[in-house]
Amino acid sequence: IRLGLVSCDFHNHATSMLLVDVLEKLDRKRFELVIYSHGPDDASALRQRVVAAADRFVDTQSVTQARQGQMIRQDQIDVLVDLKGHTENTRISVFCERPAPVQVAWLGYPGTCGAAFIDYVIGDPIVTPLQAQADFTEHIAQMPVCYQPNDSQRVRGSARSRRDCGLPEGAFIYASFNQSYKITESVFSAWCRILSKVDNGVLWLLVPDESVKLHLRREAEDRGINPDRLIFADFEAIDIHRARIPLADLFIDTFPCGAHTTASDALWAGVPVLTVTGQSFAARVATSLLHAVGHQELACASLADYETKAVELAKNPAMLAQLRRELEAGRDHAPLFDSSRFAQDLGNLFERMFRRWEQGLAPAALPAEPGK
Repeated sequence: IRLGLVSCDFHNHATSMLLVDVLEKLDRKRFELVIYSHGPDDASALRQRVVAAADRFVDTQSVTQARQGQMIRQDQIDVLVDLKGHTENTRISVFCERPAPVQVAWLGYPGTCGAAFIDYVIGDPIVTPLQAQADFTEHIAQMPVCYQPNDSQRVRGSARSRRDCGLPEGAFIYASFNQSYKITESVFSAWCRILSKVDNGVLWLLVPDESVKLHLRREAEDRGINPDRLIFADFEAIDIHRARIPLADLFIDTFPCGAHTTASDALWAGVPVLTVTGQSFAARVATSLLHAVGHQELACASLADYETKAVELAKNPAMLAQLRRELEAGRDHAPLFDSSRFAQDLGNLFERMFRRWEQGLAPAALPAEPGK
């Protein structure tokens, strides 16, 4: 089965960070992998891994989208996967001329593309339950555990010091490393209520923009929280950033657009993730990740439950320490970080799509099957 992937993110980008290990482990007896990249070559080690994982890596930066569609058709791709959806520098329009018989959306966009020319969206029983089919123009195709891959080869570096990261000793560190545009008024108010009940708690946020820092400090003060209890981290190189994540005591998610790669990074670092399970794909990703590490109890049904749990964990160090031990052990056995299993399950799903087409059957929902 000739598999094609289309994206501009085959470089130091979250998509490739998640995906590369699975591409390396995809069964080459079953699949030929062709990557179409319309993004930059940053000469990074990650880029080199992606290029090496492909049977053919095609740079389409200077190619028109019409020409790219012709190339894909000429290459006789069987299953074509869009990794961008409606995000920056997408080339989803390449798919509208149907250059491949089976066309799939996956990973880069947590929702429906709303496009009749995309046959399937890859999810899992949590982010895309079959009862949500009416909300998708694509047919739901479920991975058996979690739709999100992970790189089991990620560096496990030593944690940095609190002093190095501007964090106070003895404080309880609530961290949220999601982009600041995900911080809604209701979530920020919940965070402030949590801090009001945890005297030694501080909020550690990934916010490099000075105007956003000023605004959040002002909003905290308006809610009775000393603005000095907000500590801001700048963007850093990924390995340096990952080395500071273990300093957090608890990762608290945003809502309704929650953590994706940032939640996986926290769980890999052994930091518990607390989330709220919403109705949309983007509001259920962290819940799916937590199920895949065996800690679904950290997925709350409401914002009120989330606040209660955040306070409870801060005041129960034994419970928190046990969670951390289990997450650290889970890096070696939890399904979330088992790239070999994921590659097998993903291959099975692609093959089910292709065989339906090969048999002359129309696309249809593909419920999760147990991993083989």
